[in-house]
Amino acid sequence: MLLHILITAVGFVIIFLSGYWLRSTGHPYNGVLLNVHKLPGLALLVFLYFTVKRFPATSELPPMVVLVSIIGGVLFLIAIISGGWVSTGKSLPAAISWLHKLTPSLVVLATAVTFYLLVGRK
Repeated sequence: MLLHILITAVGFVIIFLSGYWLRSTGHPYNGVLLNVHKLPGLALLVFLYFTVKRFPATSELPPMVVLVSIIGGVLFLIAIISGGWVSTGKSLPAAISWLHKLTPSLVVLATAVTFYLLVGRK
């Protein structure tokens, strides 16, 4: 489990740093930098899904673990979708930009709580 936490932490660092770097370049975004930001996010989402899924169904995850991991997954998808809108460079409602700035932090929080609950049950 420690390796999963480390991989997740490194993934989030890459996503956040590349996001700040991308934002500093301004619109239109460089395609390579945009993909350096998007692809690790997508890979981390899949990795986290399989990390939680790898626990045997027979052990029945506590409802709180399921709830927090679902909330984290939904927030992750919202971050990806809002990031897609932000990357278009079109004039958007301020709420979309604000949403893309807020949801990544909430994803990290939900992921940390999920790992805490998963480690605590072993």
